[in-house]
Amino acid sequence: MESQGWEVKYVRNFTDIDDKIINRANQEQIPAKELAERYINEYKTDMAALGVREATIEPKATEYMPEIIQLVAGLVKKGLAYVVNGDVYYSIINFQEYGKLANRSRNRCWPARGWK
Repeated sequence: MESQGWEVKYVRNFTDIDDKIINRANQEQIPAKELAERYINEYKTDMAALGVREATIEPKATEYMPEIIQLVAGLVKKGLAYVVNGDVYYSIINFQEYGKLANRSRNRCWPARGWK
């Protein structure tokens, strides 16, 4: 696209907090942020060695937690997601296009909340 004169903004996001990161950080007795940064840096080193261009912007999940929480709360409020034991799950029951990209039928998926 750049060769055709387009300005390209390359965005690569990092999930720098999740259950796996927290559990591993606890095992190593270090802060989760420190563990995430270590793996992000290793990833960047590997990408540079492969000649992959650096991203223009590299947001991290922890930098957008209020927005993520608001988005997820909105999905729950609209009935597009539901909460079980403190975890939030996306509900496929009202998403007719679910599985289209993967060529999978909704009928073959684990029954979502509200399915019989």
